[in-house]
Amino acid sequence: MKAKNLVYCINELGKRGVGFLLITQYSTSIPAEIRNVGTYFIMSAMSETEIQRFKEITLHPSSKLITRLPKAMSYIFSPYWYPEPFFVKHRKVELRT
Repeated sequence: MKAKNLVYCINELGKRGVGFLLITQYSTSIPAEIRNVGTYFIMSAMSETEIQRFKEITLHPSSKLITRLPKAMSYIFSPYWYPEPFFVKHRKVELRT
């Protein structure tokens, strides 16, 4: 599935109150250029309004949200179902049989 189609599907679900858009996992152990690949990959399929909202929240000089993210956190953003970005702490899932 192409990224543009995937983002379109996620956005359509988001308009109906379902799902979210996972931008990428940021880690201080890898260079910023590599961290940002996931962000730009998603942004290339966003509309102008979505890109503007994303930039207002994340790329403002005073926020520095992206560079401050701990290794074990993911950044989640969707302009349709949640007004602000938030962070999810990664946990190990134990499978019980």
